[in-house]
Amino acid sequence: MIETIPSFGLGTFRVDAEKTAKAVTSALQLGYRHIDTAQLYKKEAVGKGVRDSLVSRDDIWVTTKVWHD
Repeated sequence: MIETIPSFGLGTFRVDAEKTAKAVTSALQLGYRHIDTAQLYKKEAVGKGVRDSLVSRDDIWVTTKVWHD
């Protein structure tokens, strides 16, 4: 388990919705352990990418922002 959030991560803003899961999977397989997203981005595919990577969820930080309204 990673105790502190990695300072470098994969951002999902402006990533094509159809490519998000593949981008997340690839990043995690390459060693990224921080995925940044937001409710506004509507990137539900981030979860699929995490699952498909086969990296333990305990080893991944997913950060998100919640829209203010």
